[in-house]
Amino acid sequence: MSERDEIREYLLSFDMFQRIGRPEEGAEYVRFHLDRLIHSLKLLPALPGNVEVLELGASPYFMTFLIQKYLGYKVTPANYFDDYGIPAKQGIEEQTVASAAFHESHTFRYRLFNIERDPFPYPDASFDLVLCCEILEHLLMDPSHMLREAHRVLKPGGSIFISTPNVCNLDNIRGLWRGRNLFHAYSGYGVYGRHNREYTPRELGDLLQAHHFEPVVSVIDVYPHDRYHRWLTRYGRGREHRDNLFAVGKAYGDTVQRHPDWLYWHQWGRPRLERDRIVMGDGETLQLGAGWHNFEEWPPGIRWTGRSAVAFLAAADQTVLKMRAYAGARVTTGSITVGHAAPQAFTLEPRGPHEISVPLEDRGLLEVRIAVDNPFRPSEEGGGDTRELGIAVERIWLS
Repeated sequence: MSERDEIREYLLSFDMFQRIGRPEEGAEYVRFHLDRLIHSLKLLPALPGNVEVLELGASPYFMTFLIQKYLGYKVTPANYFDDYGIPAKQGIEEQTVASAAFHESHTFRYRLFNIERDPFPYPDASFDLVLCCEILEHLLMDPSHMLREAHRVLKPGGSIFISTPNVCNLDNIRGLWRGRNLFHAYSGYGVYGRHNREYTPRELGDLLQAHHFEPVVSVIDVYPHDRYHRWLTRYGRGREHRDNLFAVGKAYGDTVQRHPDWLYWHQWGRPRLERDRIVMGDGETLQLGAGWHNFEEWPPGIRWTGRSAVAFLAAADQTVLKMRAYAGARVTTGSITVGHAAPQAFTLEPRGPHEISVPLEDRGLLEVRIAVDNPFRPSEEGGGDTRELGIAVERIWLS
């Protein structure tokens, strides 16, 4: 018996789907995903010692079984079975799955939480490896939150492993050519039952890099294909059109949350995050209104305002708003208005950094309006950058 057949027999021996009265669903899952599971197992980083793994979306535990059996890693499973707007249950749930043929019984104790909305219920630096297998494509609103939290709970030098479909796989391209829609059908399992956003190899690498993971992305065929497909995807650029993306990202640096502009649009339509500070390049999008240009990694990370820009902060007992910012090549003047208070003027000498302080008069969720009297266009000094730039803001906070 081949290794593939052994793994297939092993996975099919577990009774999870029998317990819920849908054995055919379990058989179909193994048939369709077997090669992907085997590729994932072989691509996982080999780690020494007592390896702690957090597996997101672990049910139906097939990947868990393989990791424990073949790698000996300790797996902490996490799940979420509801739609985006439904709060997850609190506490720890249990589920027992057994294999009579292999004389195994596993009781999984897992937490329920939404990985793109809720803080992960684990301390900092808890795990050596975070698994995100066939989950990224299902996320609806904020994959960046998931990557931030994964980075936070990883030990220094730990890694995230992601498997996800390749949106530019050859089957999709051929299907579009023939008039077939590549978007997934609506699912009876709700908004998370369908693929909401798939990625290209470059996008997956860029998303991991933005969240301080060093990515290695592999593009691999995991499903049966005709000879024509195998020939077209065998060499060169054709390899970029294989089925699946597998990425290992080693964590480095600080934990950040980035909302790259190629992935996020109209974020001001989402509920505001009520925080008392804004750090450009760390989840700031959800606290910014109109008037900001794209994030730039100088360092430090900054966003230029235009002639005017709006931000939101939540004040409790703080008394001062502070802003760290940079001017262009000339003296820049303008004003900051916080809540219902009168505008306070500022003057910034060229370059910087400069720190601006504004007394607070209001409490609660504050609208901060920045107005610049004399914005400039870099193209006026040569080059092709025609943006209207006011000041470059690094951070805004209350104290």
